[in-house]
Amino acid sequence: MKIDRLMGLVVYLLKHGRTSAQKLAEEFEVSSRTIMRDLESLDQAGIPIQAFYGVDGGYQIMDSYVLEKQAVTRNEYDWLVTALKGMASAYASKSLERALAKIEGLNERGNNAVSVDLSVAAEDEEIKGLLKLLEDAIGKKRVVRFLYTNSHEERKEMQVEPVCLQYKWYN
Repeated sequence: MKIDRLMGLVVYLLKHGRTSAQKLAEEFEVSSRTIMRDLESLDQAGIPIQAFYGVDGGYQIMDSYVLEKQAVTRNEYDWLVTALKGMASAYASKSLERALAKIEGLNERGNNAVSVDLSVAAEDEEIKGLLKLLEDAIGKKRVVRFLYTNSHEERKEMQVEPVCLQYKWYN
């Protein structure tokens, strides 16, 4: 959605500083023209976008701009970042990376004493590919066919329209 991309642009620019329209287009998987329109929308909304021309050109948000954060406390931000980092250590997803970047961009570095590393739960490339296919099928409301084997080793071909993906490692 556009509003998600606009929020993502603000957080990305605050975190990374001056960035070219081409780099932003690649990051958000849209055209450079769409990025230009989005930056114009942000500027009209009162977010001070600066344009720089030349070899080191690009776009950035004025250094004095601060994104207000009133939704949750600092400690709650720390927990959200910890949970998202743990999930990202096991599951590669562009949308997950964007969510983590947004939350990290809103969070002033806290002192959360808890770290969760789920990288041991990361699967091989074949499983990752299947998970991505299922995630895409859910997003596009597509029917999926697969061969199901129950605990009695009975096999049955299934056809479903998945509505969510609940992956339990080693199950």
